[in-house]
Amino acid sequence: MVWVLRHFVRRLVKLADRGATGAAYLALVGLAAFGFTVSMSVPFGSILAVAVVIARRRWVAIVVVSSVASSLGAVAVYLAFHHLGWEQFLGAYPDMAASKGWQDASRWVST
Repeated sequence: MVWVLRHFVRRLVKLADRGATGAAYLALVGLAAFGFTVSMSVPFGSILAVAVVIARRRWVAIVVVSSVASSLGAVAVYLAFHHLGWEQFLGAYPDMAASKGWQDASRWVST
């Protein structure tokens, strides 16, 4: 996964060298926010920090685009687990729903 991060940072630097003023830069940051949130492989905060440092004047747009994209990625993960994964998860770990941690978390979320 390190090579993905290196490639992404190299791509951001290339865009920054060209000015990082176009929509391609924001689209790349948004796509990265969505992809890294869905894959849960790389914390997006580090990429966001690099993106803002590269194009400091556009920090508001970068934060807005990445926040929206990351939120959409989180919703996609939630929907995937909610609609597809709970039955398989509880089938694989039947004692999980009876555990104290699960009950505590369920009580915390429901209030």
